[in-house]
Amino acid sequence: MVRQVYCIKTHVCNDFVMASIHKLVAEMGEKDVFICYDNTNNSFEPEKFAGFAIYDMNADMDVKMNIPSGPAVCLMSFDYFKRCNPLHISNRDTYETEICIMYDSLTFHFDYLWFIENDVVCNGDWKETLDKCNGITTDFLATSVASIHQEPNWAGWGHTFWAYDVPYAERWKAFVPISRHSRKLIELYRENLGKISCYCESYFATLCARSGMSMDNFPTDMIGSYYTWFFQDPDAVKFFEDICAAHPNEHRLYHPIKST
Repeated sequence: MVRQVYCIKTHVCNDFVMASIHKLVAEMGEKDVFICYDNTNNSFEPEKFAGFAIYDMNADMDVKMNIPSGPAVCLMSFDYFKRCNPLHISNRDTYETEICIMYDSLTFHFDYLWFIENDVVCNGDWKETLDKCNGITTDFLATSVASIHQEPNWAGWGHTFWAYDVPYAERWKAFVPISRHSRKLIELYRENLGKISCYCESYFATLCARSGMSMDNFPTDMIGSYYTWFFQDPDAVKFFEDICAAHPNEHRLYHPIKST
């Protein structure tokens, strides 16, 4: 039986994020849901996580956590990320750090890990949505997976490969607000942790391609539309909720493309 785990990455626990977390737990089953919480800015509010096991990885950075089941919160920080991965830049850039930490910490075997940003919204049932990938054995699933030949005008080709010497012709990219990673691929991340790195939208797809592993886009009926707003817009969350409400029960995923 294939086992999958679902990790939400967040650095805040506002009402919007907590509603998303509880929805995922209710629909995917609590034992397979984990929260990767970046507490660098001390924003964690433990009272909001009643019923979750809390593992403070910052308390003793020399002690490896052993996490047998969800729902669980894994508290991390920039110092902890940097200790685990000397090439870590920030929690918005080097996602492989958190994925490897979870791989090292979970005490059970899993086949795939889903990595989900805290502003991905499902306008239906999470299980029915993600089950659209059942039977797909691809190592890496994301959206907008493309080589430099397929999308030569993408803005990130030149500046994202700061610690990964890859010829232009061999570069790939993917949009990763939500992504699925096979255990075999995560083991490759783990093997290269601290040796090579680059921006997450380049790293996963490029390493996968250069290692001969498989990758693809999510099924088209799983992904909704993407929308743009400004970070400063106070109505951004409501705008996003209204869009999902306008397309109820489609069992699709929505994510904002933010502009500054």
